[in-house]
Amino acid sequence: MIYLFLSEKIPIDLTALLGVLVLTFSGFITPQEAFSGFSSPAVITLASMFVIGAGLSATGACDLAARYVSSMTGRHETVNVLVIMVMGALLSAFMNNVAATAVLLPTVSSIAVHNQLCPSRLLIPLAFATVLGGTCTMIGTSPNILIADVARETHVAQIGIFDFTILGVCMTIPGILFMTLIGRRLLPKRELNKRAKASGSDLSHLYRLYERMFSLRVPEHADIVGKSIAETRFRQVLNVQLLAVAREGERILNPSPHTIIQAHDVLIVQGRVSRFEALASLRGLEVGAPSEVPDSLQDFARRAQRYQVVGSNLVGKSLRDLNFRDSFGVVVLGVEQSGEVQFRNIANKRLKEGDILYLIGEGTALEGLKERGLQALLENATTANLAQ
Repeated sequence: MIYLFLSEKIPIDLTALLGVLVLTFSGFITPQEAFSGFSSPAVITLASMFVIGAGLSATGACDLAARYVSSMTGRHETVNVLVIMVMGALLSAFMNNVAATAVLLPTVSSIAVHNQLCPSRLLIPLAFATVLGGTCTMIGTSPNILIADVARETHVAQIGIFDFTILGVCMTIPGILFMTLIGRRLLPKRELNKRAKASGSDLSHLYRLYERMFSLRVPEHADIVGKSIAETRFRQVLNVQLLAVAREGERILNPSPHTIIQAHDVLIVQGRVSRFEALASLRGLEVGAPSEVPDSLQDFARRAQRYQVVGSNLVGKSLRDLNFRDSFGVVVLGVEQSGEVQFRNIANKRLKEGDILYLIGEGTALEGLKERGLQALLENATTANLAQ
Protein backbone atom coordinates (compact mmCIF):
# COMPACT_ATOMS: atom_id res chain seq x y z
CA MET A 1 0.00 0.00 0.00
CA ILE A 2 2.81 2.41 0.92
CA TYR A 3 4.57 1.51 -2.32
CA LEU A 4 1.45 2.35 -4.34
CA PHE A 5 1.08 5.72 -2.60
CA LEU A 6 4.74 6.59 -3.23
CA SER A 7 4.97 5.31 -6.80
CA GLU A 8 1.50 6.46 -7.94
CA LYS A 9 1.33 3.49 -10.29
CA ILE A 10 -2.41 3.86 -9.96
CA PRO A 11 -4.25 7.07 -8.93
CA ILE A 12 -3.95 7.93 -5.23
CA ASP A 13 -7.70 8.04 -4.68
CA LEU A 14 -8.07 4.57 -6.16
CA THR A 15 -5.22 3.32 -3.97
CA ALA A 16 -6.99 4.66 -0.88
CA LEU A 17 -10.27 2.95 -1.81
CA LEU A 18 -8.48 -0.32 -2.52
CA GLY A 19 -6.82 -0.06 0.88
CA VAL A 20 -10.20 0.29 2.58
CA LEU A 21 -11.53 -2.72 0.68
CA VAL A 22 -8.52 -4.86 1.60
CA LEU A 23 -8.77 -3.93 5.29
CA THR A 24 -12.52 -4.61 5.26
CA PHE A 25 -12.41 -8.02 3.57
CA SER A 26 -9.43 -9.08 5.69
CA GLY A 27 -11.40 -8.33 8.85
CA PHE A 28 -9.17 -5.57 10.23
CA ILE A 29 -12.06 -3.09 10.16
CA THR A 30 -15.82 -3.51 10.12
CA PRO A 31 -18.05 -2.40 7.22
CA GLN A 32 -19.43 0.34 9.48
CA GLU A 33 -15.91 1.67 10.06
CA ALA A 34 -15.15 1.43 6.35
CA PHE A 35 -18.08 3.66 5.41
CA SER A 36 -17.79 6.04 8.37
CA GLY A 37 -15.27 8.20 6.55
CA PHE A 38 -17.77 9.14 3.85
CA SER A 39 -20.07 10.66 6.48
CA SER A 40 -17.26 12.56 8.19
CA PRO A 41 -17.91 16.31 8.48
CA ALA A 42 -14.36 16.87 7.23
CA VAL A 43 -15.04 15.04 3.97
CA ILE A 44 -18.38 16.77 3.45
CA THR A 45 -16.84 20.17 4.18
CA LEU A 46 -14.00 19.61 1.71
CA ALA A 47 -16.44 18.49 -0.98
CA SER A 48 -18.55 21.58 -0.33
CA MET A 49 -15.50 23.81 -0.72
CA PHE A 50 -14.83 22.43 -4.18
CA VAL A 51 -18.46 23.02 -5.13
CA ILE A 52 -18.11 26.65 -4.02
CA GLY A 53 -14.94 26.97 -6.08
CA ALA A 54 -16.63 25.57 -9.17
CA GLY A 55 -19.55 27.95 -8.66
CA LEU A 56 -17.30 31.00 -8.42
CA SER A 57 -15.50 29.96 -11.59
CA ALA A 58 -18.68 29.16 -13.54
CA THR A 59 -20.44 32.41 -12.65
CA GLY A 60 -17.54 34.51 -13.92
CA ALA A 61 -16.96 36.19 -10.56
CA CYS A 62 -13.21 35.71 -10.87
CA ASP A 63 -13.17 37.19 -14.36
CA LEU A 64 -14.93 40.30 -13.07
CA ALA A 65 -12.34 40.52 -10.32
CA ALA A 66 -9.53 40.29 -12.89
CA ARG A 67 -10.95 43.15 -14.94
CA TYR A 68 -11.43 45.27 -11.85
CA VAL A 69 -7.91 44.60 -10.60
CA SER A 70 -6.40 45.33 -14.02
CA SER A 71 -8.21 48.65 -14.29
CA MET A 72 -7.31 49.61 -10.73
CA THR A 73 -3.65 48.56 -10.50
CA GLY A 74 -2.32 49.13 -14.00
CA ARG A 75 1.19 47.82 -14.64
CA HIS A 76 2.60 48.61 -11.20
CA GLU A 77 3.97 45.27 -10.00
CA THR A 78 3.94 46.08 -6.29
CA VAL A 79 0.27 47.06 -6.34
CA ASN A 80 -0.61 43.98 -8.41
CA VAL A 81 1.16 41.67 -5.96
CA LEU A 82 -0.57 43.29 -2.99
CA VAL A 83 -4.06 43.13 -4.49
CA ILE A 84 -3.62 39.56 -5.77
CA MET A 85 -2.37 38.37 -2.38
CA VAL A 86 -5.29 40.01 -0.59
CA MET A 87 -7.70 38.41 -3.06
CA GLY A 88 -6.05 35.01 -2.65
CA ALA A 89 -6.02 35.19 1.15
CA LEU A 90 -9.68 36.23 1.37
CA LEU A 91 -10.84 33.52 -1.02
CA SER A 92 -8.68 30.86 0.60
CA ALA A 93 -10.14 31.65 4.01
CA PHE A 94 -13.48 30.25 2.88
CA MET A 95 -12.46 27.46 0.51
CA ASN A 96 -9.72 24.87 0.11
CA ASN A 97 -6.25 26.26 -0.68
CA VAL A 98 -5.84 24.21 -3.84
CA ALA A 99 -9.31 25.14 -5.07
CA ALA A 100 -8.70 28.83 -4.37
CA THR A 101 -5.44 28.74 -6.31
CA ALA A 102 -7.07 26.89 -9.21
CA VAL A 103 -9.92 29.40 -9.33
CA LEU A 104 -7.60 32.42 -9.35
CA LEU A 105 -4.96 30.98 -11.67
CA PRO A 106 -6.67 32.06 -14.92
CA THR A 107 -7.47 35.43 -13.36
CA VAL A 108 -3.89 36.13 -12.32
CA SER A 109 -2.55 34.84 -15.63
CA SER A 110 -4.87 37.23 -17.48
CA ILE A 111 -3.68 40.11 -15.29
CA ALA A 112 -0.05 39.22 -16.03
CA VAL A 113 -0.61 39.17 -19.78
CA HIS A 114 -2.82 42.27 -19.80
CA ASN A 115 -0.32 44.31 -17.79
CA GLN A 116 2.77 42.73 -19.42
CA LEU A 117 4.16 41.47 -16.11
CA CYS A 118 6.21 38.34 -15.46
CA PRO A 119 3.65 35.63 -14.53
CA SER A 120 5.87 33.89 -11.97
CA ARG A 121 6.19 37.10 -9.95
CA LEU A 122 2.41 37.14 -9.52
CA LEU A 123 1.65 33.41 -9.31
CA ILE A 124 4.18 32.64 -6.56
CA PRO A 125 2.78 35.37 -4.26
CA LEU A 126 -0.68 33.96 -5.02
CA ALA A 127 0.43 30.54 -3.79
CA PHE A 128 1.80 32.02 -0.56
CA ALA A 129 -1.36 34.07 -0.05
CA THR A 130 -3.68 31.07 -0.34
CA VAL A 131 -1.60 29.15 2.20
CA LEU A 132 -1.65 32.07 4.63
CA GLY A 133 -5.33 32.83 4.09
CA GLY A 134 -6.25 29.22 4.72
CA THR A 135 -5.07 29.54 8.31
CA CYS A 136 -7.64 32.22 9.10
CA THR A 137 -10.70 29.96 9.37
CA MET A 138 -11.55 26.40 10.27
CA ILE A 139 -12.67 25.63 6.71
CA GLY A 140 -9.76 27.40 5.03
CA THR A 141 -7.41 24.43 4.89
CA SER A 142 -7.73 20.67 5.15
CA PRO A 143 -5.63 20.24 8.34
CA ASN A 144 -7.85 22.73 10.19
CA ILE A 145 -10.95 20.79 9.18
CA LEU A 146 -9.42 17.49 10.26
CA ILE A 147 -8.23 18.89 13.59
CA ALA A 148 -11.66 20.33 14.31
CA ASP A 149 -13.27 16.99 13.47
CA VAL A 150 -10.89 15.02 15.71
CA ALA A 151 -11.33 17.51 18.55
CA ARG A 152 -15.10 17.16 18.30
CA GLU A 153 -15.04 13.36 18.23
CA THR A 154 -12.66 13.12 21.20
CA HIS A 155 -14.65 15.74 23.15
CA VAL A 156 -11.52 17.88 23.57
CA ALA A 157 -13.11 21.04 22.22
CA GLN A 158 -15.75 22.34 19.84
CA ILE A 159 -13.83 24.45 17.32
CA GLY A 160 -15.86 27.11 15.52
CA ILE A 161 -15.31 28.44 12.03
CA PHE A 162 -13.61 31.66 13.20
CA ASP A 163 -11.68 30.31 16.21
CA PHE A 164 -8.48 30.36 14.12
CA THR A 165 -9.04 33.86 12.77
CA ILE A 166 -7.00 35.98 15.20
CA LEU A 167 -3.92 33.77 14.94
CA GLY A 168 -4.35 33.40 11.19
CA VAL A 169 -4.66 37.14 10.58
CA CYS A 170 -1.55 37.73 12.70
CA MET A 171 0.37 35.49 10.30
CA THR A 172 -1.33 36.54 7.08
CA ILE A 173 -0.87 40.32 7.26
CA PRO A 174 2.91 40.23 7.95
CA GLY A 175 3.27 37.53 5.29
CA ILE A 176 1.54 39.67 2.66
CA LEU A 177 3.56 42.74 3.59
CA PHE A 178 6.83 40.80 3.48
CA MET A 179 6.09 39.31 0.06
CA THR A 180 4.90 42.64 -1.34
CA LEU A 181 7.84 44.72 -0.11
CA ILE A 182 10.74 42.25 0.10
CA GLY A 183 9.89 38.74 -1.04
CA ARG A 184 8.90 39.66 -4.60
CA ARG A 185 12.38 41.11 -5.17
CA LEU A 186 13.83 37.64 -4.61
CA LEU A 187 11.63 36.03 -7.25
CA PRO A 188 12.97 35.20 -10.74
CA LYS A 189 12.31 37.84 -13.34
CA ARG A 190 12.06 36.24 -16.76
CA GLU A 191 11.50 38.23 -19.90
CA LEU A 192 8.11 37.75 -21.51
CA ASN A 193 8.01 36.16 -24.91
CA LYS A 194 8.21 38.85 -27.60
CA ARG A 195 4.99 37.71 -29.20
CA ALA A 196 3.25 37.89 -25.87
CA LYS A 197 4.34 41.50 -25.53
CA ALA A 198 2.94 42.21 -28.94
CA SER A 199 -0.30 40.29 -28.71
CA GLY A 200 -0.87 39.57 -25.05
CA SER A 201 -1.81 35.97 -25.71
CA ASP A 202 1.23 33.76 -25.11
CA LEU A 203 -0.52 31.03 -23.19
CA SER A 204 2.38 28.67 -23.75
CA HIS A 205 4.55 30.96 -21.65
CA LEU A 206 1.94 31.17 -18.90
CA TYR A 207 0.92 27.54 -18.64
CA ARG A 208 4.11 25.75 -19.84
CA LEU A 209 1.87 23.83 -22.20
CA TYR A 210 4.77 22.34 -24.17
CA GLU A 211 5.31 19.98 -21.24
CA ARG A 212 1.98 18.32 -22.03
CA MET A 213 2.79 16.98 -25.46
CA PHE A 214 3.85 13.35 -25.61
CA SER A 215 4.59 10.67 -28.15
CA LEU A 216 3.10 7.18 -28.28
CA ARG A 217 5.15 4.60 -30.16
CA VAL A 218 3.22 1.77 -31.78
CA PRO A 219 5.09 -1.59 -31.59
CA GLU A 220 4.30 -4.41 -34.00
CA HIS A 221 2.33 -6.30 -31.35
CA ALA A 222 0.06 -3.36 -30.41
CA ASP A 223 -3.62 -4.16 -30.77
CA ILE A 224 -4.33 -0.89 -32.62
CA VAL A 225 -2.12 -1.77 -35.61
CA GLY A 226 -4.29 -1.87 -38.72
CA LYS A 227 -7.12 0.09 -37.11
CA SER A 228 -8.29 3.55 -38.07
CA ILE A 229 -8.01 6.47 -35.66
CA ALA A 230 -11.79 6.45 -35.28
CA GLU A 231 -11.68 2.80 -34.19
CA THR A 232 -8.98 3.44 -31.58
CA ARG A 233 -11.24 5.96 -29.78
CA PHE A 234 -8.23 7.86 -28.42
CA ARG A 235 -10.22 10.68 -26.89
CA GLN A 236 -12.76 8.43 -25.20
CA VAL A 237 -10.34 5.74 -23.97
CA LEU A 238 -7.09 7.59 -23.32
CA ASN A 239 -8.49 11.11 -22.89
CA VAL A 240 -5.91 12.59 -25.26
CA GLN A 241 -5.98 14.65 -28.45
CA LEU A 242 -4.17 13.15 -31.44
CA LEU A 243 -2.30 15.95 -33.22
CA ALA A 244 -0.07 14.16 -35.73
CA VAL A 245 1.32 10.84 -36.91
CA ALA A 246 5.00 10.42 -37.83
CA ARG A 247 6.09 7.41 -39.88
CA GLU A 248 9.33 6.74 -41.80
CA GLY A 249 10.17 10.36 -42.46
CA GLU A 250 6.57 11.26 -43.27
CA ARG A 251 4.35 13.33 -41.01
CA ILE A 252 0.57 13.50 -41.08
CA LEU A 253 -0.64 16.66 -39.39
CA ASN A 254 -4.14 16.65 -37.94
CA PRO A 255 -4.85 13.12 -39.25
CA SER A 256 -8.38 12.24 -40.32
CA PRO A 257 -10.43 9.64 -38.43
CA HIS A 258 -9.92 7.25 -41.37
CA THR A 259 -6.10 7.27 -41.09
CA ILE A 260 -4.85 3.70 -40.50
CA ILE A 261 -2.37 3.15 -37.67
CA GLN A 262 0.71 1.21 -38.77
CA ALA A 263 3.42 -0.56 -36.81
CA HIS A 264 6.30 1.71 -35.72
CA ASP A 265 4.17 4.83 -36.09
CA VAL A 266 4.81 7.64 -33.61
CA LEU A 267 1.59 9.27 -32.47
CA ILE A 268 1.90 12.85 -31.20
CA VAL A 269 -0.75 13.50 -28.58
CA GLN A 270 -1.61 16.14 -26.02
CA GLY A 271 -2.94 15.38 -22.55
CA ARG A 272 -1.97 14.67 -18.98
CA VAL A 273 0.53 11.81 -18.99
CA SER A 274 -0.62 10.66 -15.53
CA ARG A 275 -4.06 9.88 -16.93
CA PHE A 276 -3.17 7.78 -19.92
CA GLU A 277 0.25 6.24 -19.17
CA ALA A 278 -1.25 3.14 -17.56
CA LEU A 279 -3.92 2.77 -20.27
CA ALA A 280 -1.34 3.22 -23.01
CA SER A 281 0.80 0.43 -21.58
CA LEU A 282 -2.23 -1.85 -21.43
CA ARG A 283 -2.84 -1.30 -25.14
CA GLY A 284 0.79 -2.07 -25.96
CA LEU A 285 1.86 1.52 -26.63
CA GLU A 286 5.09 3.10 -25.40
CA VAL A 287 4.84 6.58 -23.88
CA GLY A 288 7.59 9.03 -24.77
CA ALA A 289 8.62 12.28 -23.08
CA PRO A 290 8.03 15.77 -24.53
CA SER A 291 11.69 15.89 -25.58
CA GLU A 292 11.06 12.99 -27.97
CA VAL A 293 8.50 14.95 -29.97
CA PRO A 294 10.07 16.23 -33.21
CA ASP A 295 10.72 19.98 -33.21
CA SER A 296 8.76 20.43 -36.42
CA LEU A 297 5.66 18.91 -34.83
CA GLN A 298 6.11 20.97 -31.67
CA ASP A 299 6.22 24.11 -33.80
CA PHE A 300 3.06 22.99 -35.60
CA ALA A 301 1.20 22.54 -32.31
CA ARG A 302 2.39 25.91 -31.02
CA ARG A 303 1.01 27.77 -34.02
CA ALA A 304 -2.54 27.89 -32.76
CA GLN A 305 -4.77 30.48 -34.39
CA ARG A 306 -7.41 32.46 -32.53
CA TYR A 307 -10.86 32.56 -34.11
CA GLN A 308 -13.86 34.37 -32.66
CA VAL A 309 -17.44 33.13 -32.88
CA VAL A 310 -19.36 35.92 -34.62
CA GLY A 311 -23.11 35.67 -35.22
CA SER A 312 -23.11 32.16 -36.60
CA ASN A 313 -25.03 28.94 -36.29
CA LEU A 314 -22.25 27.67 -34.01
CA VAL A 315 -23.77 29.52 -31.04
CA GLY A 316 -25.45 27.18 -28.58
CA LYS A 317 -23.78 24.05 -29.91
CA SER A 318 -21.13 22.04 -28.08
CA LEU A 319 -17.71 21.24 -29.50
CA ARG A 320 -18.64 17.57 -29.40
CA ASP A 321 -21.71 18.22 -31.56
CA LEU A 322 -19.76 20.33 -34.05
CA ASN A 323 -16.89 17.80 -34.34
CA PHE A 324 -14.34 20.31 -35.66
CA ARG A 325 -11.82 17.66 -36.68
CA ASP A 326 -14.19 15.92 -39.09
CA SER A 327 -16.32 18.89 -40.14
CA PHE A 328 -13.67 21.61 -40.50
CA GLY A 329 -10.36 19.72 -40.56
CA VAL A 330 -8.98 21.54 -37.50
CA VAL A 331 -8.39 20.69 -33.84
CA VAL A 332 -9.75 22.80 -30.99
CA LEU A 333 -7.08 23.21 -28.30
CA GLY A 334 -8.90 25.64 -26.03
CA VAL A 335 -11.90 27.90 -25.60
CA GLU A 336 -11.86 31.44 -24.19
CA GLN A 337 -15.11 32.60 -22.60
CA SER A 338 -15.47 35.87 -20.69
CA GLY A 339 -11.69 36.30 -20.63
CA GLU A 340 -10.99 32.85 -19.15
CA VAL A 341 -9.21 30.27 -21.28
CA GLN A 342 -10.05 26.62 -20.69
CA PHE A 343 -8.14 23.69 -22.12
CA ARG A 344 -9.66 20.73 -20.26
CA ASN A 345 -13.08 19.15 -20.40
CA ILE A 346 -14.23 21.41 -23.22
CA ALA A 347 -15.98 18.83 -25.41
CA ASN A 348 -19.40 19.57 -23.91
CA LYS A 349 -18.89 23.33 -23.64
CA ARG A 350 -21.54 25.24 -25.58
CA LEU A 351 -20.30 28.16 -27.65
CA LYS A 352 -21.50 31.69 -27.08
CA GLU A 353 -21.34 34.84 -29.18
CA GLY A 354 -17.85 36.33 -28.85
CA ASP A 355 -16.12 33.14 -27.67
CA ILE A 356 -12.57 32.66 -28.92
CA LEU A 357 -11.39 29.25 -30.13
CA TYR A 358 -7.73 28.21 -30.21
CA LEU A 359 -7.36 26.08 -33.34
CA ILE A 360 -4.59 24.29 -35.18
CA GLY A 361 -4.75 22.92 -38.69
CA GLU A 362 -3.43 23.29 -42.19
CA GLY A 363 -3.70 26.69 -43.86
CA THR A 364 -6.42 25.67 -46.30
CA ALA A 365 -8.62 24.33 -43.51
CA LEU A 366 -8.17 27.49 -41.44
CA GLU A 367 -8.95 29.74 -44.39
CA GLY A 368 -12.34 28.10 -44.84
CA LEU A 369 -13.48 28.85 -41.30
CA LYS A 370 -14.69 32.35 -42.17
CA GLU A 371 -17.58 30.87 -44.12
CA ARG A 372 -18.54 28.88 -41.02
CA GLY A 373 -19.01 31.96 -38.84
CA LEU A 374 -15.53 32.17 -37.31
CA GLN A 375 -13.55 35.38 -37.64
CA ALA A 376 -9.76 35.20 -37.47
CA LEU A 377 -8.10 37.55 -34.98
CA LEU A 378 -5.04 39.45 -36.09
CA GLU A 379 -2.64 38.07 -33.52
CA ASN A 380 -1.62 34.44 -33.31
CA ALA A 381 -1.81 32.43 -30.12
CA THR A 382 1.44 30.71 -29.35
CA THR A 383 -0.27 28.10 -27.26
CA ALA A 384 1.46 24.77 -27.33
CA ASN A 385 0.45 21.24 -26.58
CA LEU A 386 -2.37 21.59 -24.14
CA ALA A 387 -3.65 19.11 -21.66
CA GLN A 388 -6.64 19.47 -19.24
